[in-house]
Amino acid sequence: MKSIVFGLAFLIFHLSTIFAQSEDCPEEGVAYIAQPDCNLYVVCTHGQGNQMECPGSLFFNPRTSNCDFPANVPECIEGTRSPIINGTTPRPTSTSTTTEPPNTITQCGQIIEQNSGFVQYKLYQNYNAGELCAFIIRLDRYTGCEFTLDNYDIRDSTLDTLTIFQVLDVQDTLPSIKLDTISATAYLPGSTFVVVFKTETSQGTGFRFRFKSSNTAIGQSAAVPLVFNNRTETPLTFPLIANAIGKPEWDPIVITSDAKLITEPGSLFQLQVNDSFVSPECRSWFNIHSFDGTDAKFERRLCGMEGENNWLEFHTKGLFIVVFTKFYGSLENYLGSLDWFVIPVRN
Repeated sequence: MKSIVFGLAFLIFHLSTIFAQSEDCPEEGVAYIAQPDCNLYVVCTHGQGNQMECPGSLFFNPRTSNCDFPANVPECIEGTRSPIINGTTPRPTSTSTTTEPPNTITQCGQIIEQNSGFVQYKLYQNYNAGELCAFIIRLDRYTGCEFTLDNYDIRDSTLDTLTIFQVLDVQDTLPSIKLDTISATAYLPGSTFVVVFKTETSQGTGFRFRFKSSNTAIGQSAAVPLVFNNRTETPLTFPLIANAIGKPEWDPIVITSDAKLITEPGSLFQLQVNDSFVSPECRSWFNIHSFDGTDAKFERRLCGMEGENNWLEFHTKGLFIVVFTKFYGSLENYLGSLDWFVIPVRN
């Protein structure tokens, strides 16, 4: 009976937390909200919540706003976060030990901020035709990264591809590599990478590759890497970091349509950019890239006040990679917004 009561209490708490996701999100800026499941947390961007999952056995630590070892999150007992009562989290009566997690992400849309780790997707499982699964890797404090394919069972590597893009703020093109050979190591400079697994067939199973930084230290700008697989209720407004006037910001954003290629005849994936902002001498900008699953294309750099009726439209059958850059000294409070949806081709 006690277990039933506890289960009902946790369920009520869990449901109330999910219901409160958007209500708990501040209307401006970026915030991180812990969830009852210690592996989960919500990233709030201007009032809209996007649920994320920590890799491996890591727990979300609300004190650091990062995924952390379970030993550093004492309010989590066997993976469940104790409810907060009157602003105080009850201390656990017992602790458990866990082994160090392997820093592995496995779900489309996940982001990992580590200097080494693994990206794994549908390992030993059949994938479906038409998938377009994206991940973001951001090295913690180094530049330059090696990628080694550990496991791979893709039957047709011309139609089903694993591509890694180096994400830059100033270049028009995104350097890229393809992983298709077991144990082969490839290298890309930089510290932020977008991984895209594209399938046109269902003739194979997934993959796992490892990444490791070259240990060349660099300074990192404030950044909010995000992957959106569904449309948000309101446009995504920039800058994402609130109360940071005059400070630099650099945000790599990946946008897909439900992590799938657009295969319906007559349909396209549309990105709208509102550029009704002023950025003197182009101190802030959007770089818009598209990837249709085969070819990457640099669409345009936007520095404000360029579109007709303040909106510009871009189209693809795949996904968009948007890089927002705000330089040091920029004083503008509003620097544009993004919106996206699937539309039929106009006649």
